Amino acid sequence: MTAEDPAVRSVVCLGRSTTTLPISRAYDAFVRAPTGVIERAVGHPSFRVDVSAPIDDGDSWQLGLYLAHRLKTADRLAEDDEPADRVLWVSGAVDGDLVVRPVERISEKWRRSDVMLAEAGTGLLVVVPSGQAGALGDLPGGAEVVEAGTVGAVLARLGIERSSIQRRSGRWPLVAALIGVAGVAVGAFAWLNQQPPPIASPALSAPPPVAALQAFDPALVRLLTFERRPTGGSCAGEQRTDPVEPGQETPPGVCALTVQAVNGGATGGFIWLVAVVEGTFREYSGNAKSIDIAAGLLAPGETAEVRVAAPSWVRRPVVFRSLLVVSGEDREDVSRALAGAETLSTDDFDRLAEQLIELGLDVRTVRHRVQPRA
Repeated sequence: MTAEDPAVRSVVCLGRSTTTLPISRAYDAFVRAPTGVIERAVGHPSFRVDVSAPIDDGDSWQLGLYLAHRLKTADRLAEDDEPADRVLWVSGAVDGDLVVRPVERISEKWRRSDVMLAEAGTGLLVVVPSGQAGALGDLPGGAEVVEAGTVGAVLARLGIERSSIQRRSGRWPLVAALIGVAGVAVGAFAWLNQQPPPIASPALSAPPPVAALQAFDPALVRLLTFERRPTGGSCAGEQRTDPVEPGQETPPGVCALTVQAVNGGATGGFIWLVAVVEGTFREYSGNAKSIDIAAGLLAPGETAEVRVAAPSWVRRPVVFRSLLVVSGEDREDVSRALAGAETLSTDDFDRLAEQLIELGLDVRTVRHRVQPRA
C-alpha cells in the first residue's frame, strides 16, 4: 500500500504489476473525498494497493481495505512478507457513515480461502458484517469472530483510536494484505504487528433513517458549473473560481472545469456526479485527468465536487460534459452503468442519460465549451 501523488487516481494492481483491476475506479471513489471515507480518515487522497489475486466486482473488499489503511497509518501493517503476530480475514461493505453493510457469498469466499487460512496458523481474527457469522461454517482452532455493525467497533477491537482527521470541507462526509480469490471479491488477510488490549468503541453517527431518504426531494439538489482561471499568467499558479452558465461563451484562458452538486434540502439522498472532457483528449500529458466522478450519500447542506483540467496545449475550444443522477436510495445499477464512463463517447453519454431517465431517476446532463488558450 503506497501513497501516490494526489493528482492521480487510486488504483488496485495485481502483484506489483502494471495490471490494474476492475475495482480500481470504485476504490478511487472509496478513497477520495467527497465520496470516499479513506481520505477523511488518513488525510491523503490517492494510493496504490497491490493484491495477490484478482478482485472483479462487488463491495466486500471495502472493510478489509479500510482496516488496512488504518493499520498502515498506525504503523501496524506488516508489508512485503514482514513477520506479524495476527491475521485478519475480513469481508464487508462500508457506507459513508462507516456503517458495515452485509455482503453476498460469504460462505463461498470462506471456502475459497482454505489454503490461505491453513497458512495463517494461529491468531486468526475473522471480521464479518453483523448477522453473517453463521455463513462461515467451521472455524480453525483458536480463531475469533467479530460481527461488526460499524467500523468503529472493529477499530476498537484492534486497539486503533478513531481518526481525528475530518476532511469534510463542507462536502461529505501486520501487513501485506492479500485481497481476492479469482472471480470473487473477498476480504483481506492482514498480519497485525501488535495486539493491544481492546478499548471502548467510540460513538459513531447512525445511518440515515429510511424515512428520511424516502422523503428526499431530488429537485432540491442544484447542479453548478465553475471555470477555474489563473489569477496571474499561468495555470500552474493560483487560480480563481468563476461561476458560469453552461453553454455561455466565455473568454479564453480556462484552466479547469469544476462541477458541484449542492443539497439544498433538509434530508439526504444519493448522487452520481460526472465531469468528462469530450473528444480525443481521454489521456492528457502529465498528471491531468480527463474525467472525475463523485458518488455516494449527499447530506443536507453538503456539496459534492468534481474537477477536470483543460488540456493546456490545445488552441481550439474543448467541450466538457457534466452528468448528475439523483436518487432517494443507493442504486447499484447506476454505479455499474457509470463504472466505464471514461470510455463512453458523446453518443454513449446521451444514450446512458436516456436509459437512466427511463428508470425514473432524476438525471441532468449539460455541455459547456471552453477555450483553454488564446
